[in-house]
This record gives sequence, C-alpha cells and structure tokens, in this order.
Amino acid sequence: MTPGPWGCRCSQVRAIVGLRRWRRPPVSRASFYTSLPPRPACEPPLLWRLRRPPVSPVRVRASADARAWTRDFHARRTATVGPPNLVATFGCFSYADLDGECLRLHFHDAETDGASPLAKDRQDARRAELAALFAHVRRTRHGPRRVIGRSWLYNLEAYRRLFPAPYLATAHPLANSFRYMPLWGQFATRAGGIREAAAQELRERLARWSAGGNLAACFPLQALAVEASVTEFYRFHRFALI
Repeated sequence: MTPGPWGCRCSQVRAIVGLRRWRRPPVSRASFYTSLPPRPACEPPLLWRLRRPPVSPVRVRASADARAWTRDFHARRTATVGPPNLVATFGCFSYADLDGECLRLHFHDAETDGASPLAKDRQDARRAELAALFAHVRRTRHGPRRVIGRSWLYNLEAYRRLFPAPYLATAHPLANSFRYMPLWGQFATRAGGIREAAAQELRERLARWSAGGNLAACFPLQALAVEASVTEFYRFHRFALI
C-alpha cells in the first residue's frame, strides 16, 4: 500500500537523523507534530515542529502506528500553538515575559506572499516590527529588564543584522537543546518541507559520531543563546533614554 502524505512526512522526519539506527536516538524525547491550516483539511501540507511532548514519549514509541497517532493528535489540537507566556506579536516577532525580569524574543514567518522574511528587501519591515515591539515593552513593562534569545538563526547574517551588537556579542552555544526548535528549525523549510542538504550533512556527521563525543557538533548550525539589557535595544532603535 502506498503511504499517503502523512506517512511520507513521518518517514522524512525519522530519516533526518536515521532514527532506526539508534537504541536511544537523540530526538527520542521530542514530539514531532504539525502546525497546519484550521481543520477540516484533507492531507494538508505539513510544517513539522518540535515542542514539549503533549503526552508521554513512551506512549508515542509504544503506539502501533506512529502515523495514526500523529494524525489523531492533529485532529485534537487547537488551530494555533504559540510560545508560552506570550505577551504581544508584531509581524514576524513576538515576545514572552518569562519571570517579570526577562523577555524572550520569538520569530516566525508572517509573510503572506511566499517571500523570505529575512530577505534584504524585508529588512526595514523587520526592524520596524522590532521597534514597535520594544516600544510596547517600554510602555507596558516597567523596571529593569533583560532580553534573551535562543535560536539557530543567530548564526545567519540576515538575522543578526536586525539586532544590536552588544546583544550579539554574548552569543554562545545553547547546551542540551536537542528537544526544541531553536536547534531543529534549521531542518524545516518555510513551506513545511525538509531541508535535504542540512539533513544529509547531519546524517553524515552522525555516522562518524561515537558515544561520548560531542553530539551537538554533528549539527550544521548550533542553537545560540544571546542576552542583553533592554536598554541596548532602546539605544539601537533610538528611543530617548529618559
């Protein structure tokens, strides 16, 4: 029987790291699920994401048919899934308030014409969105604040050019990030497919990896952590510091 789009996508995701090769694969604690158009939809295109598992991963592994489990999960999920503690969204950017002291930046593709949100001709739009975001922070979130980011995107000049230099200067690899999109997002296209070149590079590095080695080094790009005072963003966007 020829597998449908759901079955094909399940096979593609498993093939990214060659899950059948591992007794305890590096993504065994991750839950792949779809962020799709509102239901109902018949075999819609898939955008695979990594999030905190909604159920025990043991139950997923024990399922007789992972494809059926994935489809059932999509049927029961809400239409949209946002980051936890989300405060506001401005175009491609949003932020969450983590603990009253730290703000977490998030990025997603909000373009509607198929263009890359990080294309050079979209740079002004992205900066305007960030300026609006930090104007909202300044107006509504009082007191000392730290801004943090966690993403593989901080490796890309097209993304880095949107942020102040002191923020970028703090970049360092994020430890133990194997479960989430800050690392795995580098393998997904904007259309929800798999970036085959990046996936193949990962598989080749994993084939040479030995237990006890640096597993994170197998990934083409590292998930980077960055952090700075919100004041650096006010200066960057030329807000009056009064």
